[in-house]
Amino acid sequence: MNLVSIFVAIAPNHISNFENIIESDKDIRFTVLLNPGNFKFKPAVWNQVIEGDLNLRYTESSKFNKLKYQLGKLIGYKSFIAQVKKHLPKAQQYRYYYCNLDDILTNHIFYYFDGKDITIDNYVVEDGILNYYYPKTNNKKLKLKKVLCKYLLGVDIIPENNHPTGIHLDKVNAQYVRLPEKSIFPEKSNQLPFVKINYEPVKNIILVVGQDIMHNSDEGSNYYKKKLKELFGHILKRMERDCKIIYKPHRNGDYTIAEEILEVTFTNFELYLDITPIEECLTQIKPAYIYSFNSSALINLKLALERKDIYIAGLPYNKNSELTSLFNSIGIEILS
Repeated sequence: MNLVSIFVAIAPNHISNFENIIESDKDIRFTVLLNPGNFKFKPAVWNQVIEGDLNLRYTESSKFNKLKYQLGKLIGYKSFIAQVKKHLPKAQQYRYYYCNLDDILTNHIFYYFDGKDITIDNYVVEDGILNYYYPKTNNKKLKLKKVLCKYLLGVDIIPENNHPTGIHLDKVNAQYVRLPEKSIFPEKSNQLPFVKINYEPVKNIILVVGQDIMHNSDEGSNYYKKKLKELFGHILKRMERDCKIIYKPHRNGDYTIAEEILEVTFTNFELYLDITPIEECLTQIKPAYIYSFNSSALINLKLALERKDIYIAGLPYNKNSELTSLFNSIGIEILS
């Protein structure tokens, strides 16, 4: 086989983006999906799918459960990597599409082809807001991860301490993003194709796109609760009496924290417990108003919505001026 295109997905939205790229690029040949979390996919798009049964939903709050989850994920990845190496088609040239080198599976496959007598082209595919700023890195955690993977699992990785995507590396050809001119490394950025969204909004429906994973951020869970109350306070000031809140939790994180605050803030709310990317759920929810923190979902929806009368607003979670400026530049209202 001359050319094989490999796509590694560690979240449902990764697969959606991959499939949009494949369907818009006729030059992409034999397609292989690495799907360790067994997420939904379109069978017609893929020539081969290597599936796993890992739980890739990170919902833990306690330190013990976080550790237990991460160890289970590491052991599952070791088994899945062996499966990939066994079933991956042999080829003279590979194209590797991935999102984030912080992920152990993604990182290991990224460097797996080094030193082999083949041609490999690497392409980053947008992973939320990560492609638009430089996040803080914890070098101690990166070194610990490398040691654990090497000596606990026998899996080699090379942690990335510049930018998690590796877009700055010479061996990375380009990245696919929704806003190429506003991304880091715009000179290496291609337009990520996406599907337009159109629906008739229901005037009393308010959608809140949850960022539940933020309770695990450096700021801590108390800060997260404070910001949630602040966001809900903004909504209360603007909403009519007969409005209904639809809260769609993030795929990762403990949504019960938000649920407790919703219960004491709003009289009419509903949890939308579906891990399908919000872009694919919007025509069912039909909101007239959409709120979140500085979530990439707001960018995706703002760009994809054909109607301009749907209100979209974000509350900055921290003092990241780059992201606030990005949201502002495409017409998302900044709450303060």
